[in-house]
Amino acid sequence: MRHILLKNLIIIQFIFWLLVSFVTNGQNTPVAQNGQLKVCGTYLCNQYDKPIQLRGMSTHGIQWYGWGNCITEASLNTLAYDWEADILRISLYVQEGGYETDPEGFTNQVSQLIDEATKRGMYALVDWHQLNPGDPNYNLENAKRFFTAIATRHKNNDNIIYDVCNEPNGSGVTWNRIKTYADQIIPVIQSIDNDAVVLVGTQGWSTFGVSGQGNLQDVLNNPLQYENVMYTFHFYAKSHGELYVKRLEEASRQLPVFVTEFGSQEASGDGPNDFGMTQQFIDLMQQKKISWTSWNFSDDFRTGAVWETGTCSGGLWTTDKLKPAGAWIRDKIKYPVDDFPGAGGNTDQSSYGGTPILVPGKIEAENYDLGGSDIAFNDVSVNNEGNAYRNEPVDIEICSEGGYNIGWVKAGEWLEYTVDVSTSKKYVLESRVAAISSGRKFHIEIDGKNISGQINIPNTGGWQNWETVTTDISLDKGMQIMRIVMDSDDFNLNHMIFRDIINPPNQPPTVVLTSPKQDSVYKEGQTLNMTANANDIDGAIIKVDFFIDGIKISEDRVAPYTANWTPIKGNHTIKAVATDTNNSTMFSEVTVTIEAATEEENCDAPLYSQNESYMGGNRVQNDGSIYSCKPWPYSGWCNGNPNAYAPGTGSHWKDAWIKVGDCTTRIEPQESSFIVIKNYPNPFDKITNFQLKLKQLGSVAFVIYNTKGTVVAIQPEIKINPGVHTIPMDLSSLNAGIYFCKISIDGKDRIIKIIKK
Repeated sequence: MRHILLKNLIIIQFIFWLLVSFVTNGQNTPVAQNGQLKVCGTYLCNQYDKPIQLRGMSTHGIQWYGWGNCITEASLNTLAYDWEADILRISLYVQEGGYETDPEGFTNQVSQLIDEATKRGMYALVDWHQLNPGDPNYNLENAKRFFTAIATRHKNNDNIIYDVCNEPNGSGVTWNRIKTYADQIIPVIQSIDNDAVVLVGTQGWSTFGVSGQGNLQDVLNNPLQYENVMYTFHFYAKSHGELYVKRLEEASRQLPVFVTEFGSQEASGDGPNDFGMTQQFIDLMQQKKISWTSWNFSDDFRTGAVWETGTCSGGLWTTDKLKPAGAWIRDKIKYPVDDFPGAGGNTDQSSYGGTPILVPGKIEAENYDLGGSDIAFNDVSVNNEGNAYRNEPVDIEICSEGGYNIGWVKAGEWLEYTVDVSTSKKYVLESRVAAISSGRKFHIEIDGKNISGQINIPNTGGWQNWETVTTDISLDKGMQIMRIVMDSDDFNLNHMIFRDIINPPNQPPTVVLTSPKQDSVYKEGQTLNMTANANDIDGAIIKVDFFIDGIKISEDRVAPYTANWTPIKGNHTIKAVATDTNNSTMFSEVTVTIEAATEEENCDAPLYSQNESYMGGNRVQNDGSIYSCKPWPYSGWCNGNPNAYAPGTGSHWKDAWIKVGDCTTRIEPQESSFIVIKNYPNPFDKITNFQLKLKQLGSVAFVIYNTKGTVVAIQPEIKINPGVHTIPMDLSSLNAGIYFCKISIDGKDRIIKIIKK
C-alpha cells in the first residue's frame, strides 16, 4: 500500500510540475507577449506597434496528416515547448480530398486546430490551400462560406491570421485576376473579424511572378486598398536561387511580405537539401523581420517532411526521429531565441529597413528611421493625416507615382535616416517634390550642420504633380544620421536619389535610315540599297542590323552602314537597329511599296533550270509564266538540286516561288554547261560526294556556307575533263547542322543543301 501511495504521489507531483511548466510557458508565449498583430508600413507589428518576426511550421494537408495523425496533443506540445515555435500554419487543401469533399467536417477540424494552437500560446495561420485549379476565383463561393464560419467562431481571438489563397498559378492568373478575388473575400473576413491580419498569395505560385507570369511591379501598380493586409512569398531553395532572394528583398522593401511556405528541397518538396541557399533566405528574413512558416510538420515520405516515415503512428516526437531537414529547421525556429519588443520598447534609433540606406542610392521619404517622436522624427500632427503606411504622427499618403509620399508638411518638422555613404565626394541629389505655390523649401543636415543649403521647391500645379529638383551635395564616407528639415509649410516629398556625378545615365545611340525614304516605290526584282547613319554621344556604335518585316537580313559593323535586298511585290517595313558599347539600342524604320514588274520587263527573265542556283528575289520564267524565288530560308527549295521545286510544277512549288506575271513569248531551253547528277551520302557523317557531268573542259570549285551565309569550308579550283566525275569533300571539321554548297564551273553556279549528321 505504501508503495502504491508513493507511486501515486510521484505521479501527482509530476502532473503538478507539468501544469506549472505550462502556466509559465503560457505567460511567455508568443501570443501573450505580442497580442493582436497588425501591419505597420512594411512590417508585421505587435500590440505595441513594434516590428516582429514569427517563426514556425506548416502542417501538411490535414486531410492526410491532420488531427489524430501527425497533429496530436503530444506533437503540438513538442512544436510549442521544445521547438519554441511562434506560429502553426493550418493547411486546408480545397481540392485533392480536402474542403470541397466535407465542408462542415474540415471547418470543424480547422477550428479545433486553432483552439489547440491557442491553448499553447501560438498564432494560428489559417491557410486556404487552393492549388489546382490555380485561379482562386474558382473557389470563391467556398472560400466565402469557409472564412465566414471560421471568422465568426474565432473573431474574439487575438492569434488568428487568415491566408485567403495559397499559390495562385497558371495561364491567365495575373495579379489583377488575384486582386479581383481578394477584393471580394477580404471584406467578408474584415466585416466579422475587423482587426485580423489577412494574407494574399501572389502570381506565379506566390513568387510575385518569378515562377510564372507578371512581376512585382504589377502589385506595386495596383496594391490592395485595405488595412492589415500582407502579401505572401514561397520558395524552395534547391530549385529557387539568387533571383528569388532578390525578388523577396525587393518586395519586402516596398510591401509587407509573409513567407508562408518554403523548404530546402526542390519545388516538389522532395530531393536533396540545399541548406546553404536556404540560409541566405533565412538571413534575409531575419534581417528584414519577415515572418515565416516552413513546409511541413508530417512524416510524409518526401525529404521536406520533418519526421521520419512512421513517426506519426509511433507517437514518439524526439529529435532522433527527425529527418535532416527537420533537425535543421528546428534549430532555425528555436534559435536565436525570440526577443519580442514590449510596451517600453527599445528607444534606440535604427534604420527602418533594418540596414542603413546606401548612398549613392534612393531614400523613400516615408522610410524614416525607427525610434519614435523626437528621436527619429518631429511632427506637429497628433495623427497620421494621410492614414497610410505607418501608424505614427508623420503624415503619409498614397503617391500617384506608386508607393507613398510625405505630406501636410509644417515648418520645423524633421525626419531622420540612417545612411551609409560609400565614398567621400560630391553627389547629385534629385528630390522628387510637389507643391501648389512657390517659395517652399527644405534643407539637409548631418550632425546639426546644414550641408545642402536651401533647396527650393517650385509650384508644380498640384499636390500629386511631381517635379525633380537637382542639387549638388558633398558627403563624407561612412555611417551617419541624415536629417531632412522642413523650412516651409505645405509641400510634398516623395523620394530623394543620390547619384554619382561621374556616372551619368547612358545615352542611347541615334540612327536614321537615309535610304530608302518613307513611302518609296520600287519594282519587284530591282536591287534595293539600304543605308543608315548611326552615332553615339557617350560611346561608340558596335553594329547596325537591318530587318525586313521583322526578319534580320544583314548586319554591318563599319560605317557607312549598308545592306542590299532584292524585294518581292507588296508593302514592306525596313528597319535599321543600332547598338552601342553599352548594349543600348535605337531603331529607325520606313515603309516601302514594291510593285510587280510589267509583263514586258518580266519576259526577259531567264528560263528556269533545275541545275541553276537561285537566291531570294531572283526571277525566272517557266512554261509561259514569271516567278520570283522567295527569301531565305525558302530560297533553299529554289536552288538547283534533285529536291528543288520547279516553279508552277507539282503541288509544292508555292513553298519556294511566287508567281508574278505571264509572258507572251517563251525562251526555249538551252542545254546547261554542267549538271549535278547527285550528292551522296546526304545527310553525311564526314565525307560527302558530288557527281558532276561536264560538256567540256572546265574548272570546278566548291564553297560551303552555314545558314547565316558565312563561308565555313572551301575546296580549291581544279580542272576536269568533259564527262562524268565523282568528287569527294571531307567536311569532318563541321558541326552537325544544315549547310549550302555552291558549286562553280567557269562562271556558272549551282547551290545544293547538305546536312551534316
